[in-house]
Amino acid sequence: MGLRAQFNLAILTALLVGFACAGTMLHRLFETTAAFDYFMASLGWVFLMVLILLNLLLHYLVIKPVAKVSDFARAVSLGQMDAQLQLAAGPGEIGSLSASFNRMRRSLDTAMEMLGA
Repeated sequence: MGLRAQFNLAILTALLVGFACAGTMLHRLFETTAAFDYFMASLGWVFLMVLILLNLLLHYLVIKPVAKVSDFARAVSLGQMDAQLQLAAGPGEIGSLSASFNRMRRSLDTAMEMLGA
């Protein structure tokens, strides 16, 4: 066997080994792709659940109390001086806002009495 034939045989062997390695790597890639898809789907569901939880917390801890304060302010502006803001007065901003609006309503009621209305 001549040198050229040995060289061609070596190249052919290298190509076959390369294809075999590439096939094995592609097979592993497809296996990890399925695992990766499962991981990404699981991660998507976790993010969706966290998003829903944050949405519910935001609704009940911020939006709903602010809507109550808005309704209270609307009632007082329409002359309903007996309106009460029934929010838990706490250390947070919503509790402070609630206490301030109740204080404002009492002050407005006192001022209206002083004016004789």
